[in-house]
Amino acid sequence: MPTHTALKTKAKPKTFKNVLVYKNYGGLGDRFISLPGINKLRAVSEKVTLGVPENLVNVFNKHTKGLHIIAISDYDNIEVSPYDKVINLGNYPKSRRFNNKGVIAYETHNKVKQHALKHYIDAIA
Repeated sequence: MPTHTALKTKAKPKTFKNVLVYKNYGGLGDRFISLPGINKLRAVSEKVTLGVPENLVNVFNKHTKGLHIIAISDYDNIEVSPYDKVINLGNYPKSRRFNNKGVIAYETHNKVKQHALKHYIDAIA
């Protein structure tokens, strides 16, 4: 694309205004592995809020950029009205043993030899 054309191209508006992402199940490693997928939301969202357990707020504030970090202590009673998109990453792989209320579908679950990180990215996309 010639430079002059690129300068006239208007930026696309953000798809979401305010997104909340959280995991109602999973360990510390699962939370870190999901970050590349969560970061993909920043390009299409005005604000991405990541809900984590209270004891992890300082860790995520220190080691993530561009995410608003909040503490969530009760996953069954989250106030979601301020958000136009809410994503519960739940447990990967999705398990019938856990509360899967609002958990996103992992469409690529049956892809063999695909790392969980890629499943998070595919599911959020």
